[in-house]
Amino acid sequence: MPDEDITIFISDWYTKSHKELKADVEKGIDLGVPDGILINGLGPYRFDEAVVPGGIAYQIINVDPGKTYRLRVHNVGISTSLNSEYKIITYSCGD
Repeated sequence: MPDEDITIFISDWYTKSHKELKADVEKGIDLGVPDGILINGLGPYRFDEAVVPGGIAYQIINVDPGKTYRLRVHNVGISTSLNSEYKIITYSCGD
């Protein structure tokens, strides 16, 4: 059993508004690849400086050496496809 569970939600981020996206879907236009992703509502992660502005808060997950963690990763977006469960074991190096 892990010492802790960490839940991560991954969602799509588009530069278009939800109204523009809805209109595209109603016209049968493919939404295409998201402009970025949010992790637990934070981001988007800056993969393209032309699309994603700087100065954005990102999700930080702190872990302690010697503990085990189960990461539960859930897709809550339209396009991003990642649903997994991971077990991470942390350790610390001696002096």
